Amino acid sequence: MESNAFNSAGDRGELGVAAGAIGLLAVVVAFALDPLGAPVVVLSWTLLLGGLALAIVPGRTRPVGKGLVFAGAALPLAAFLFLWVAVSFGVLTGSVTWW
Repeated sequence: MESNAFNSAGDRGELGVAAGAIGLLAVVVAFALDPLGAPVVVLSWTLLLGGLALAIVPGRTRPVGKGLVFAGAALPLAAFLFLWVAVSFGVLTGSVTWW
């Protein structure tokens, strides 16, 4: 029977959550300093693409990459969902018409 000492999911999962939390905190701070400015956009893309690079490569950094992808995609997804709610409200109340 093989030892499972090097395949412990607890340590790596915690690293992914920590990376996601730190990345999300960095995006929030950048957004607070300059809402929708260049630092927010660059940081979001950097976290997203860097996280994808780490998440695709098999190895110990995969959970960290997943956390960074979450942090990079959180703000654009939140903005899209806000826009979707606003448009849905307008369409359902009749205040937005297309013709």
